[in-house]
Amino acid sequence: MDLKQLEIFLSVVEHHSFSKAAEQLYLTQPTVSAHIRTLEKELGTNLIIRSPKGAFPSEDGALLGEYARDMLALRDNALNWFQNKRESKGGEIHIAASTVPSQYVLPPIMAAFCRENPSSAFHVLRCDSGEVVEQVASRRVELGMTGTRMGSEPCDFEAFYEDQLVVITPNTERYRQMKQNGFPLEQLSREPFLVRERGSGTRREAERFLQEIGVDPKGLHVVAQQDDPESIKHAVSQGLGIAIVSELGVLDYERFQMVQVLRFDHPLLKRQLYLVTHKEHALSEPVQKLRAFVREYYKDVGSGRSVPNRAAAKEKTDEHYDDTRPES
Repeated sequence: MDLKQLEIFLSVVEHHSFSKAAEQLYLTQPTVSAHIRTLEKELGTNLIIRSPKGAFPSEDGALLGEYARDMLALRDNALNWFQNKRESKGGEIHIAASTVPSQYVLPPIMAAFCRENPSSAFHVLRCDSGEVVEQVASRRVELGMTGTRMGSEPCDFEAFYEDQLVVITPNTERYRQMKQNGFPLEQLSREPFLVRERGSGTRREAERFLQEIGVDPKGLHVVAQQDDPESIKHAVSQGLGIAIVSELGVLDYERFQMVQVLRFDHPLLKRQLYLVTHKEHALSEPVQKLRAFVREYYKDVGSGRSVPNRAAAKEKTDEHYDDTRPES
C-alpha cells in the first residue's frame, strides 16, 4: 500500500466514480481500476461497492478512508514544513477555526500578521469546535482556534483571548422596558430562543450558564437552530426571539440599535478562546511565528478582557468602543 494508491482510492470515494477519479488524476480508467484491485488484494477485502448509482465505499472502505485522509494530511504537513523552511520566511499557514474566532478574531490577526510578514498565506477551515480539535488531533492542520476546551489527549489548549457572552433581544418597546427595569435571569426560560448548532462552543458555554442559573436548556422554547451567528443576529433583530451570543459579533448591531444587548456579570458568561496544537507535532516555522505573534497581539489573558497589544488592534478596539456606544 502506498500513498498514490490511497489518493486514487479517496478520489473514487469522493466522486463515486472510477471515470471521474481518472479524469481528476489525469489517469486512464483501467489504471484507476488496477490500483483499486491491487489495494483490495493487499488488504484482503472489498473496498468499493460498484452499483448502477455509482461507486461507494464498503464498511472496510469507509474505515480505510479515515486512515487515508490522516496519512495524506501528515504527508502534506511534512512537505509544507520543509517547503516553507526552504523557500521563504513566510509560507502557508493552515488553520481550523470555530465560528466566532474565524469571523471576529482571526481576520484582524491575519491582517496585522501579513503586514509584518507579507509573504505569508492563510488557509482557513471553518468548522465547529469539535471538528477543530479533530483536525488538529489528526494533524490535518497545525493550528486550531476554538471557543471551548475539549478533552482531547493529543492536543494542547492555550488561552489567548477572553470572550464575553451576552444576551441579545429585539429592539422593541417591550424589551427596552425589560432592560430598563432589570431583566430577571429567570425570564430567559419564558422567551423564544435561537440557538447555535450542536458542537458549537458558544452553545456549549451558553448551556453551562443556563444550567448554573437553574434553567434547563432542554426546556427552552427553541424557535430556530442556526450555525451562523450572522443569521441569528439578523433573526433576533427581526423579532424572532432572543439568543446568547459572543459580544464580539454584536457591537455593530448594538451601535445601530438593531438589537438590545444585555450584559450579566456572571463568571460562566466569560470564556477563553484557545489556540489548539498537537502535543507531538513539531510546528513549522510560519506557525511558530504566528503563535508567538498571537501571544503578543493580546495581553493580560485571564485578568479581565484581553486587549490587543498592537497599534492596529488598538485602533480597531477604539472603533468598537467609542462614545456613541449605547449604555447597557
